[in-house]
Amino acid sequence: MKFGDLAPGVLARIPFAENNVFVNPTRALPPAVEILTAPTPCPVAPCEGLEVMAREVDGGRPHLYHRLPERPVTLITPAVAEEAPRHGD
Repeated sequence: MKFGDLAPGVLARIPFAENNVFVNPTRALPPAVEILTAPTPCPVAPCEGLEVMAREVDGGRPHLYHRLPERPVTLITPAVAEEAPRHGD
């Protein structure tokens, strides 16, 4: 799956950016995150990246992820639409 294909409700692992100085070297995998927003274009004019808000599954706060649309991400679970409960069932 690519970063540009993410959708709200998806659980995924978004690889760390190569130049991220805040990467925790003891972590083997990036954290599992729930995607909160659809990818939107970066507001900086020449940038071709996309941005999504996501929250770490283990109770983390929302975080903005900025990546190029073709960057790979690891899908954990696809988004599912919730059905409204039916009365009488």
